[in-house]
Amino acid sequence: MSPMNDVDATETREWLDALDSVEAFEGVGRVDELLSGVVQAARRKGAKLPFAANSAYVNTIPPYELRAIVRPCSNRTTVTLHSQKDFARFRKIRI
Repeated sequence: MSPMNDVDATETREWLDALDSVEAFEGVGRVDELLSGVVQAARRKGAKLPFAANSAYVNTIPPYELRAIVRPCSNRTTVTLHSQKDFARFRKIRI
C-alpha cells in the first residue's frame, strides 16, 4: 500500500509495529502463521487480495540442461520433451 493511498497511516504503522514485535519475540514462523490466518479470514469476508503464484516446487534442472519446449496454448500449456531423461526430470516440475 502506498503511503499516499493509506486512509489511516497510524493504524497501518501499529499493525506493522506489531508484526515487528512478533518477529522479534516469537520468530518469523509465527509471523507466517498470523498472516496466513489473517489472509484466510479476509478472503472469507470477500476481501480482494492480490494473487501470488508461488509454489513449493523448485526446478532442480539447470536452464542449460532443460531441453523441454514450453509453449502456452490458449487454456493449457504444451510441453515437448526430447528424451526419457528429460521426462524423468520434468515430472518433478509443476507448471
